[in-house]
Amino acid sequence: MTPQAPPAPFTIRQLLEWTAQDLASNGAESPRLDAELLLARALKFSRTELLRRLDDSPGPEALARFQPLAYRRSLREPVAYILGEKPFHEITLRVSRAALIPRPETETLVEECLRLLRELSARQGPSAGRLRVLDLGTGCGTIALALAHAFPEAHYLATDLSAEALTLARENAERLGLSRRVTFRQGDRFAAVAGEPPCHLIACNPPYIPTRVLDSLMPEASVFEPRLALDGGPEGLSFIASILPQAPAHLVAGGFLVLEVGDDQAATVAALAPPELEARPPLKDLSGADRVLKLTFGVRPQMLV
Repeated sequence: MTPQAPPAPFTIRQLLEWTAQDLASNGAESPRLDAELLLARALKFSRTELLRRLDDSPGPEALARFQPLAYRRSLREPVAYILGEKPFHEITLRVSRAALIPRPETETLVEECLRLLRELSARQGPSAGRLRVLDLGTGCGTIALALAHAFPEAHYLATDLSAEALTLARENAERLGLSRRVTFRQGDRFAAVAGEPPCHLIACNPPYIPTRVLDSLMPEASVFEPRLALDGGPEGLSFIASILPQAPAHLVAGGFLVLEVGDDQAATVAALAPPELEARPPLKDLSGADRVLKLTFGVRPQMLV
């Protein structure tokens, strides 16, 4: 049943307070923010404008648009799917249930990739040609498009097993004006780039949640997000373990493999790496968890950046 608003007349402030209480009772972690984002969409306001007009009446048309949005959120559907978009790094991506919602943790990976690309570019010089970057398992285009936007001096190849996710990624590239910088390929892991020249950098946010944990995740993830993008197998390491031995064949000497990993997985992943890949200390995300692991191919440790 669609939630009913408080008795009229009421203000935007009152509607937000009521909706936040309703969402909190249904388990939402950020009920007030969720209510603000959804009501701003229904009113066709920015969130800033919404907060400036708290004492206004929302009006019947906006209320009619808002009620189904609030109902969907009360069922724990992620706000990003309801709105159809998610800000990430310096871009905003269209999202759907075809692909994982971009996470703040992945911005740590993007920032490290940008640092490495700038370092590689400076090391090679302008006459060496464009750097080649692979986003393995791109989803809605998260990593490849964020990098292509911030560092246009490279060519990006983005792959995914899901045709639906790749359709979404291509739409995002077109909307962001990045289609000429990114090539998309469908396929499973490195099979999608068979015959391609080796890359200077491979970035990957793999599925790393242990299968046994999936059903205990918040409903936003366990019910609504694609299981393929989350399920890392019995220990959460199946996908990662499958790509580590293949990665050297797809990297130039001195190239980097940059992985997002789960909590407490960094040391195990480093130990799984073949001898050709030298792991560096993991990088922490904003919550303080070891989140990003960087491995270098074919360079002595003292030469690593």
